[in-house]
Amino acid sequence: MKVLLVSSYFHPYVGGLEEYVKRLGQSLASRPGTEVTVLTVRWPAELEATDAIGDVQIRRVPARWRVSNTPLSPSWPVSLRRVISEISPDVVVVNVPVPGLGNVVAGVCGTLPLVVVLHAATTLKAGHPAFNLLARSYEATAGARLLRRADHIVAVSSYVRGTLPARWQAKTLVVNNAVAVRPLEPSDRGPRRFVFLGQLNRTHAWKGLDQVLAACAQCQTSDAPVELVVGGDGDDLSRYRDVAARLGLRRVSFRGWVGAEERRSLLATATATIVYPTTCNDALPTVILESWEAGTPVVASRIGALPTIVNDSSDGLLVEPANPGALAEALMRVAGDGQLAAQLGAAGRRRVLAEFDWDDQVTKMEDLLGSLTSGSPVRVAVPAL
Repeated sequence: MKVLLVSSYFHPYVGGLEEYVKRLGQSLASRPGTEVTVLTVRWPAELEATDAIGDVQIRRVPARWRVSNTPLSPSWPVSLRRVISEISPDVVVVNVPVPGLGNVVAGVCGTLPLVVVLHAATTLKAGHPAFNLLARSYEATAGARLLRRADHIVAVSSYVRGTLPARWQAKTLVVNNAVAVRPLEPSDRGPRRFVFLGQLNRTHAWKGLDQVLAACAQCQTSDAPVELVVGGDGDDLSRYRDVAARLGLRRVSFRGWVGAEERRSLLATATATIVYPTTCNDALPTVILESWEAGTPVVASRIGALPTIVNDSSDGLLVEPANPGALAEALMRVAGDGQLAAQLGAAGRRRVLAEFDWDDQVTKMEDLLGSLTSGSPVRVAVPAL
């Protein structure tokens, strides 16, 4: 089976969706008889047009422009038809929400089986009316055509499936975002140490780091201030440094981009992980699953999909969004109660083992793709709403 994974951005671009595509490609390529190619955009332009990560082949096509975070090129209808012909896949898997590349691929791939994987609950952003007008226009036109063309839609969480219009529900399957589970090793957790991991681009301000910094500044007035470790890079990093300095934060460190091992080490030695978006865009944040896999609880916004993932006071704490004061209270609560932190972390670890193990979810995806290429019935159960 030849699988073509389509993603507007890919390695070395770092983000939750890109990491998902990388892991999926590597996992599928490790299966006997499966060949995987990732089709992505050559952005920045100095990247090689052809590349590989292990057994996963990479093909990059140039982009002429970027509108917001969307790369585009008028040459794609011709060039992508040629690339697809050269790869000759048996099935195409388009990963969104970033539009453009996947829409064109769907339009030129003929009758090839097509799966669309939805990684976001919504593309709308609070406080950006002009952007939201474009997003709604896209969803009603090109976005709708993409979903109509898909043989199957995969939602990375039940919440995402529930946000879709009723006409797409029958062909939408839930294959949870997930993480690889490793043995839990003893680790020294820093006292009152919190971790925030995410892209630090201007387009990702909705991740809520400004709110997190403000909350930590409020915690600083206590006798035992918290420590914040920020992992991530982007074009807004210098501004966040300035915000931290202006707030007088003495115990905040910006680590920049962190690799997989350092990322896990940061999570395993934290009191808790902060996931505090201000919008409903997140579908099933990988960082929550990574934190639970490391036995570490999360403090998260009560917004969008997050309340359907985190059980308040069971495997994490939920906090009103965009409220630094409420977030500060939650941070001090878990920092001041070691037994609570341990209980929340252990419960999160059990959730990952039961619901979010990567091998289990890849098997579901493999079954789906195999059914499309063989004509056999799909064996992934569609959950009731």
